[in-house]
Amino acid sequence: MSATQTEEAPAPAPTQRRRRRACLRMTAWGCGGLLALLGLLVGGVFLLLNRVPRSYPEAQNPIPPPEAAEQLGGGGALPWVEAALDARRLDGSPAYRQRGAAHSLGPALDAVSFHVYEGLDSALKKKARTVEVAFGELQGLFEKWEQGAAGFHYTRKRDYWHTEGNYDFLGAMSARRRAAWRMQFFTRAFAAGIRKVCVMDANPVEQAAVRAYVQALPNPFPMRRAREGFQVVGGEPVVYLHEDGREAGSGRVWVMWAKADTGDAAVQAPCERETAEWVSIEGRRAAVSAADGRVLVKLRGDKKMAPPVLLIDRPVGKPGNR
Repeated sequence: MSATQTEEAPAPAPTQRRRRRACLRMTAWGCGGLLALLGLLVGGVFLLLNRVPRSYPEAQNPIPPPEAAEQLGGGGALPWVEAALDARRLDGSPAYRQRGAAHSLGPALDAVSFHVYEGLDSALKKKARTVEVAFGELQGLFEKWEQGAAGFHYTRKRDYWHTEGNYDFLGAMSARRRAAWRMQFFTRAFAAGIRKVCVMDANPVEQAAVRAYVQALPNPFPMRRAREGFQVVGGEPVVYLHEDGREAGSGRVWVMWAKADTGDAAVQAPCERETAEWVSIEGRRAAVSAADGRVLVKLRGDKKMAPPVLLIDRPVGKPGNR
C-alpha cells in the first residue's frame, strides 16, 4: 500500500489579499451604483408617463381613485367600479358632462379581469379573501347594474379572468405547498365560474403541478364541488368533480385533497372502469385498480396546504388519459 503526500499551496501574500479585497469592494460598489441608476431611470419613466398633458382639460367631477390603504388586501377598487357602471352619476368626460350625456362601462366590456393574492390579501384583511370572494364581489356589481341604468342595459357577463396573482407575492410558503395551492386554486376558481386563471411566477415544482393539471383537464369545465356520490373513509376531504359529458361512461376526473390542519383523509371514489389513473402534484402517474366499482384514494394531510390528487376515470385514448 502506498500513500502520496500532497503539498499545501502557499498562502497568498498580504499584498495580494488586500488587492483582492479592494477589487471586490469596487465591484460591489459598481454593481450597487448600476442598480441605483436603473431604479432612478425606471422611476423617472413612471413619473413621466404618469403625467397628464397640460393640454387636456381637467375633469369636472372625476371618479376618485381608491385610497392606498383601501387597496391593501384587495377590494378597495369596488366603489370605483360601481361608479364607472352607474350611468346616473354623470361622471364621464367634460364633453359628456357639458352635453348631460351619461356613460357606463358595462355595455362596452366583453370580459372582466381582476387580481387576487389569496395568502397576502387574507393576511392584510385579517379574514379569508379567496378567489371566490374577490370574484363574487366583482360579479355582484356587474349583475347589479345589468338593468340598473336606463339606456345602458347589457347582457350578463360570462368571461371573468384572473389576470394577476399568486399565493402571497413574497414566496413565504414552501415550493411544495405552493404547488399544492396551484391545483387547489385552479379547481376552486373554475368551479366558481372564472373562465381564465393566470399562472404567475411559478417555481419548477409549481410548473410540474400546472403541467399535470392541464394535461388531465385541458378543458376543466364544468367543475363543481361534489357533495355526494363518494364515500368518506376517514378525515375531512375536499372533493371536486369534472364530468366530460352527461352520458354514462363519457369520463370524469375527481380532484381531492385533505382539508388543511385536519390530518390525513381517505375517499372511496366511484370508478366506471377496471382501472383509473392517479396523478400527483409532481406529475407522477400510477394505474390504480377498482374494486366493486370504487377506488380507494388516500390523501396526505398538511397543516397549511394539503397536496391534491387527481383521479382520472376515462376511456383509454381520451385526452387527459393515457
